[in-house]
Amino acid sequence: MKEMGMENWFIDAKMELNNIIRAGHGSQMTTVFEQNTGRKPILFGQFAKDHAEALRSEKSISQRLLLFFF
Repeated sequence: MKEMGMENWFIDAKMELNNIIRAGHGSQMTTVFEQNTGRKPILFGQFAKDHAEALRSEKSISQRLLLFFF
């Protein structure tokens, strides 16, 4: 990830998230997203279709992900 230009803080956060998911803590479905946003969640495939142009931009992958999630 470092070779891809990601910063250390982002690598650390991604690794922590991966460990949480691997431990099974992300497997339960909740209604939190809908309660907080007022919108129903969508599958990642739909998200990728909806934002395909932005995902293809020349910005690095870490910059693109930050735009969507932070």
